[in-house]
Amino acid sequence: MSEFIGKWGEWIGLENVDLIDDTKSVWLLNVGKTTSGQTSQQTLALRRYPDHLETGISWSTFISPDISVMVTTRFGNDQAITDPWDLSVERTVTIYPATKQIDFIQKLLQVDSLVARLTTAEGWNITVFFDVSCLSDALDDLKKREVIFF
Repeated sequence: MSEFIGKWGEWIGLENVDLIDDTKSVWLLNVGKTTSGQTSQQTLALRRYPDHLETGISWSTFISPDISVMVTTRFGNDQAITDPWDLSVERTVTIYPATKQIDFIQKLLQVDSLVARLTTAEGWNITVFFDVSCLSDALDDLKKREVIFF
């Protein structure tokens, strides 16, 4: 069950309670924009579970498991980099490698934007722009509620 806990710029906060074991998780979601400025179907998600952190992008499309999942990201005006990302079970979400989650969020805190690109198995590029400028406000507010992301 999810409950709205706040909005900071383009970030929306939700608290989710697992109906089986009452475990709580906090989600920060950021709906992207297309290259033409329209609201996209892609969402950047930062999720804090009791025992781990997860950062991913929902692409709202099936991602073939037959290919190596490479996502190109550009933090602010930095040079774009292409890294392997993990693939969710449902094959619609790419998940940043677990050992680098904090580094990813720290980079987000230093910039106002993130551009991400996924190339599908069919060769189509999906490019999305995220306004991440209010992430520090969201994390500060959550810290006051005793939710620590890292």
